[in-house]
Amino acid sequence: MNDVFRRCRCLGMEFTSDEWSEWCRKHDSGETVFSHGEFGFNISDVCLTPKTAVRWSRGGRFSFEVNVAQSPCGRWSSGVECRLGFRYSSSPAEFVSDLDEGFATVREAVCDGLERIEQALSSEERDVAWHRGYEDGEAPEFRPRGELKAARRELERLKNIYDPVQLELF
Repeated sequence: MNDVFRRCRCLGMEFTSDEWSEWCRKHDSGETVFSHGEFGFNISDVCLTPKTAVRWSRGGRFSFEVNVAQSPCGRWSSGVECRLGFRYSSSPAEFVSDLDEGFATVREAVCDGLERIEQALSSEERDVAWHRGYEDGEAPEFRPRGELKAARRELERLKNIYDPVQLELF
């Protein structure tokens, strides 16, 4: 059976299940298979060398960053890494093969990443409110509200900077 099991957009290749298994046996998943300028992509279309556009940290348990990558079609993608107390989420910047995908500017890509961080932050704020400010298993003196408020302030500041529809006068 020749059903497509996996596609690699950056190389324009399609793999059957057997071909994919064979490729994985012979190669490392962190291997760069395609490069565009400073951006290198692996066989899963994940950018291994994205640019960090935004980084914020407050202590070891509260941080977020937005990474961006550009594909040969000129479109940008964003990836995020977000650590909010015990909640962690990550999604990589990926190869964009279609002009209808991704973003026209790096600013739009960063704004998209900030929106995904905002969703994670809103979810964590709801959870903390539900638990009355305590993390599971933590002593009552640990109150993450201050860190979450600081993250919210920084996120709002960055959204104002990267808002793609904001008028630029200079």
